[in-house]
Amino acid sequence: MFKFFINLIFVVNFVSSMYVGYKVYQIKPQTISEAQLLLKWQEKTGVDFWSKSRVLNQSSEVMIAPEIQTDFEKFLIVNNYNWKVAADDIDKILQSYENSRKHKRVPPKGQFSFDDFQRHHVMNDYLDQLAKDYPKYVIVKDEARTYENRVIKSIRISDGLSSQNKVTVVIDCGIHAREWIAPTFCFYLIKELTENRDNYLNILRKVNWLIVPLLNPDGYEYSHTENRLWRKTRRPDNENPSCFGTDGNRNYDIEWGGAGTSDNPCSDVFRGRKPFSEIETKMMGDLIIAESNANPGKVGYLTFHSYGYWLLYPWGYSATVPEPPFVHKLQRVCERIAKTVHKFFGGIYKYGSSAELLYPAAGGSDDFALAVAGIELSLTFELPPRAPGPAGFLLPPEKIISVCNETMVGVREFGFFLADNYLNS
Repeated sequence: MFKFFINLIFVVNFVSSMYVGYKVYQIKPQTISEAQLLLKWQEKTGVDFWSKSRVLNQSSEVMIAPEIQTDFEKFLIVNNYNWKVAADDIDKILQSYENSRKHKRVPPKGQFSFDDFQRHHVMNDYLDQLAKDYPKYVIVKDEARTYENRVIKSIRISDGLSSQNKVTVVIDCGIHAREWIAPTFCFYLIKELTENRDNYLNILRKVNWLIVPLLNPDGYEYSHTENRLWRKTRRPDNENPSCFGTDGNRNYDIEWGGAGTSDNPCSDVFRGRKPFSEIETKMMGDLIIAESNANPGKVGYLTFHSYGYWLLYPWGYSATVPEPPFVHKLQRVCERIAKTVHKFFGGIYKYGSSAELLYPAAGGSDDFALAVAGIELSLTFELPPRAPGPAGFLLPPEKIISVCNETMVGVREFGFFLADNYLNS
């Protein structure tokens, strides 16, 4: 009876009111110089780029703190930007969103539910339960402990037969804390490949899966309990301990410190004091290299983010360097994913190289996987929605399944493409 009542405990989040007066601006750069000039605001304290326009005349969403809104609006007016205020009090929107989630129930230990965004302990309990339930097909491993002593787990999923003559897809989700749909999708993928594995036997015969479903649990938990819009990890900076965390997707050892990063430890795109300064990125980088070395030429890499409906491939650090010699394969796999998603669900993914689509960002995991680990098929999914303003991060829980269903189709196509093009190469 006691266990029954425990399972009915409602989810309650204690998100403080720290965004009173914050606004989200929607800006549409008309020229490349406008886009680049706008991006210079990224390094300032009190500025948070929620999304960046990947093509001209598409909106960027930027959240601005009250104390610099006058300066920011003056900048927009003086430089003749096409802009408007998309949301004028973020705190009210966040509180409304959290209130809508207060009656969600925590699933029983060892189970997973997609009626809401689950917490880290629920995720790890579920992985441990899968290892017990499917010992022939599943291996769960504790990969690292974070600064706040949380366990980062990985899960390997196979058909239980020999791994010879198979490709491997390496996946990570949730390096950016506030992008809740990313780790949630990873668990949907895990659930499908294990509990519903009979529906995927054709791809499991060809593809093994190595998944780190929540790479930044410290930041993720902080975004549930203190600051819904937290992006980074949570380790305090050595030189300025009042600033916390590093942008994990600027911390990989590939062109570290380049475009789209900041040396300001309070910035949301702080690159860290050195490459792989963070436990999370060092662990993932080592894992990517180890898997590539174990199965050379037969590994693909996917990293999941939100939001925007984009498929992005290297290079992300610069638009002026030569494209990878096999860029046609990257373009073909993106086209295949986009067409399949549109055919079955109507969703419209756009694709291209990260830097070519207006905004370079150095130190990213997809560039690292390709340049350092030698993984040719290395992609970033920017998951739905494409909705402007606060709706991007604050995906209603009732839309979780629809996003996961269509993303699953895209990931399956990636796996088949990898097997078709690299299995016998």
